[in-house]
Amino acid sequence: MNVEATIERANLADKAGVFDLAFDAAESVSAKNSVEQMLCHQMAAAHQHSMRLLAESEKEKDPQWSVKKATLAARLMDTYARAALTLQRLQSDPSQSTVVQQVLVGWTNAQ
Repeated sequence: MNVEATIERANLADKAGVFDLAFDAAESVSAKNSVEQMLCHQMAAAHQHSMRLLAESEKEKDPQWSVKKATLAARLMDTYARAALTLQRLQSDPSQSTVVQQVLVGWTNAQ
């Protein structure tokens, strides 16, 4: 474990305002390495900012700004969902594989 990298990640999460969320997320998914920890921190930031934007869009008096904030929130939520899938793939058993087979069935009209 690189202590300097851990401190840097903590500082970045703190500057983004997601320190507690970031470390809670990494702990709850048992992040095993730096990549998984950074992904959890990014997910925490995306989650927090999307929720804030949604709240702001509800209170926004200008309909155009309301839609812009809601749209940005939706994009952040999509980013979060993609990151969650990426994290799932990183943490899944690499020995698992999916086999796709194509089966062709022919029909003959014998008379």
